Amino acid sequence: MFLSVAFAILVCLATLLIPGTIALAGSGMGLQRALCCSAPVSLGLLALGGIVLDPLGASNATGVTAFSLMSSIAVYCLAKRLHPPETVRAPQKKRSYAHDWAMPALYALVGCATIYVTFVAQMEGADSFVQFDDNATHLGMISAMSEGASYSALKTTVYPSLPADQTPFSLSSFYPNAWHIAAAIVCEALGCTAPIAENATNIALVALVYPLGTCALLGCLIGERNRAAISAGAFTCLASIAFPLRMLTVHGAFPNLAAFCCLPALAALFVSLLPTRGERLFDPRLAAGFLIASAGCALTHPNSIFTASLLLLPYLLLNYLPRLIPGQGWRRISRSHFLLLTRGLLCLAYVGMWLILFNSPLFSDIVDFVWQFSRTLPEALWNVLTAGYYARFPQYLLGALIIVGLVRALRSGSLRWVGISYILIALVFVLGLTLDYETRRLISGFWYNDPERTAAMLAIAAVPLSSLGLWSVAQVLTGTWLTLQKRLGHRPLHARRVAAAALLVAAAALTCVNFDSRPMGNEPSPFGFASDQVRRTYRFSDDQVYTARERSFVQHVKELVGEDALVLNNPFDGSAFAYAADGINVYYKSCRPSNETQESASIRMSLNEISSSRSVQDAVKKTGARYLLLLDGPKHTEGDVYTMLGDYRADVWAGLNVDDDTQGFELVLSDGVLRLYKIVCD
Repeated sequence: MFLSVAFAILVCLATLLIPGTIALAGSGMGLQRALCCSAPVSLGLLALGGIVLDPLGASNATGVTAFSLMSSIAVYCLAKRLHPPETVRAPQKKRSYAHDWAMPALYALVGCATIYVTFVAQMEGADSFVQFDDNATHLGMISAMSEGASYSALKTTVYPSLPADQTPFSLSSFYPNAWHIAAAIVCEALGCTAPIAENATNIALVALVYPLGTCALLGCLIGERNRAAISAGAFTCLASIAFPLRMLTVHGAFPNLAAFCCLPALAALFVSLLPTRGERLFDPRLAAGFLIASAGCALTHPNSIFTASLLLLPYLLLNYLPRLIPGQGWRRISRSHFLLLTRGLLCLAYVGMWLILFNSPLFSDIVDFVWQFSRTLPEALWNVLTAGYYARFPQYLLGALIIVGLVRALRSGSLRWVGISYILIALVFVLGLTLDYETRRLISGFWYNDPERTAAMLAIAAVPLSSLGLWSVAQVLTGTWLTLQKRLGHRPLHARRVAAAALLVAAAALTCVNFDSRPMGNEPSPFGFASDQVRRTYRFSDDQVYTARERSFVQHVKELVGEDALVLNNPFDGSAFAYAADGINVYYKSCRPSNETQESASIRMSLNEISSSRSVQDAVKKTGARYLLLLDGPKHTEGDVYTMLGDYRADVWAGLNVDDDTQGFELVLSDGVLRLYKIVCD
C-alpha cells in the first residue's frame, strides 16, 4: 500500500510545483528558486480556479488543473514582458548546471530522509489517519470533491453530489480549501481513498515544499555565494518537533500545516519583490506571483497571512523603508527623525488594521475560540529558551543554536529584522499562554488561541536563526582547526574544505542529539518523542474512535449492502470516518448538525420509534435508507461526553439508541457490540 502513497506523492508534487514554477520562471529569479517558491503560487491558482470555474460547472479536478496551467503560462508571459532592458555586464564565470541545483537537492534529500524516518516509517499503514473531529471534516471534504462536489472555496461541503433527500445538513459554505483541492486531485487521478491522498499531500508538503521554501528564503537572506551557510538550513529546518512533526499528529489541523509550510516561500517572494539592493525599489515581474502566492496561503488558511505579516513587518521597517527615505530628509525634518516618524506611523497603521480585523465578524468564530491552556511566565520563557515550546520537550542544543543565531542576527544590520521577527512571534506565544483568557484573544486569537499553532510559528521563525547558529559553530570549528594546523607547522588545508567538514560535524552532532536517546536517563530523544506520537496517532488501535475491528466490520457491511446504499448511522461511534476511509455511504458524514433538514431531525431524535411514528417512517422513506449501522461508540448517558469527535450529547442522538429488541429493526450482521440492522417497518 505504501507504493500507492509513493505514486500519490508524485502526483501531488506535480500539482504543487509545476504551475507555480512556470508562473515564476519568467521573473528572472532562476529556475531553481522558482521551483523552491512554487507551491503557494500553485495553491493560489488551484483555489482561484475552483472559485472562477464554479459558475461554469467546471469546478473539478480537470477544470482547476487546466486553469492553473493556463494561468501560469499567462503569468509567465506577463513577467517576460516586464523584463528590464538588457544592460552590459562584466563577463562572469558560468556555473555548472549541477552547481545551481546542488542546494535544493541537499534540502530535498535531508527533508525526505527525516520525514521518512520520523513519520512515514512510524505509520501503521498508508491509509491510517488522525482521528479527530477536524480531520473527519477534512477527509469528508476531500472525498466529496473527488466524487463530484464543487472545488470552490465558497461552496465547500462534506457531502458529494447526492440527492437532496440524502443530505441531512446543508453545510455548503465558505472554507479555505486549497489544501483539500490538492488532495482531491490526487484522489481523482489515482482513484485512491481520501486518507491515502491526505497523507501523500502532507508528506509532500513537509518533506519537500517546506525545506525547498526554506532554501529559497535563506538564499535571499544570506546571499547565494555563501553556500555553506545556506546548507546549514537543510539540517535545521526540520530540527524542531514543534513543526512540522507536532502538527502532523495534533488535532488534524492540516490546512494550517500546509499554509505554514508555504510561509518560507512566500517570505522569499516578498524579499525578492522589495529588494534592498540594486537599482530597482520594486520588481514588477514578481508582483503577480507574490499576489497569487498570498491568495494561495490565505485560501489554504487565513491565519498564515497574519503570521507572514509578523515575520515580514520588521523587514519592511528596518531594511526596505530606509531605501525610500531621501538622504536629506523631508523639509526641515532630518532623515533619522523622518524615518523614525514613518516607522511609527506604519506600526500604528498595522495595529489599527489588526484591531479592525479582530473585531470583524469575519474572524469572530476564530478569535473567540479559546483553548483552556495556561502556563506561568517563567515556564513559558523557559520553553522558548530551550526550544521546547508547547510540547514541554526541551531541545537544548537547538535552543542554544537559536540563541547564537539571534545574537548574530541582532548584531547584523541586514539580518537584524530576522531576530526581531522571532522576538515578535515569541511574544505572541508567551502572552497567548500567560495572559487571562479574555485578553489573550487579542494577541493570539487569529490562531484560535491555540499554543500548538503559535509554537509552530515560533519554530518556523527560528529556522534562519538556528541556521546562522549552526554556521557560526562551524566557523568556530574551522578557525580552531586552521589555527591548530598553523601552530603545528602542518600544511594548511583549503579553508572551504575545512569549513564544509566543520559544518558536517556540527550537523551530525545536531542530528545525533535529535535522534539518539539522551546520555542521562531513559528519556527519548526529540525525534523519538515525535515518532512515538506518530505511532500512537496513525493506527486503528482499540483506543481510537475508529478501530481496526470496526473498520473490518464496515468493509463487510459495504460488501453486503453495496457502496451506493444509504446507511443510517451515529457519527460519534466512529462511522463518521467510514465514508472517507472505506467508501460506505453513511447518512451522517459529519458530527456537527447545522442547517438540518426536518427528516434528519426526526431520524436523529426518534428513529427508535419508527414502528409507532408515522413521521419517522415518512422521514426514513424520503431518504431512501434501508439500513442502520451501529459501532462501539459513546453509550447512552446523561449530559455531555467528551470524545475525539467533539462533545457527544446523548439526548441529541437519542433516536439512534437501537438494540436487538427494538421493533422495526432486523439484525443482519453482528460482531460483538457491532450491529447492522435492516429497517423493516413500512
